[in-house]
Amino acid sequence: MHFRLRHLSVILLVVLTASMALGKTMHDVTFVSDTRVNGTLVKSGTYDIRYDDKTAMLEVLKGGKVMASAPVHVEALPGEEHKTKLNFFGNELVSVVFGGENQAVVINSSTQAGSE
Repeated sequence: MHFRLRHLSVILLVVLTASMALGKTMHDVTFVSDTRVNGTLVKSGTYDIRYDDKTAMLEVLKGGKVMASAPVHVEALPGEEHKTKLNFFGNELVSVVFGGENQAVVINSSTQAGSE
């Protein structure tokens, strides 16, 4: 019985680890001022920002609720960033580089055109 419980625990740990690694990257970020993400106004504050490489979407979440989302593409960088870095054009978020990665997650420019 003890062997089965340990075996089940190992399987559960592997499943949880695999589900976390299925192409989703999430980090805490702080917007020091109101920011637009794909045209949606996001108030200043601390949020989770999540990139899903399966759907090519970037989401800004607060308390598990999606506050803004945007279609994105990935651009290679010459080196690895050590910290998560947000890039803006004015008050519009244009890209995210997650710490430990050598690629930028860039919000598709066609979605920015025509946003308020």
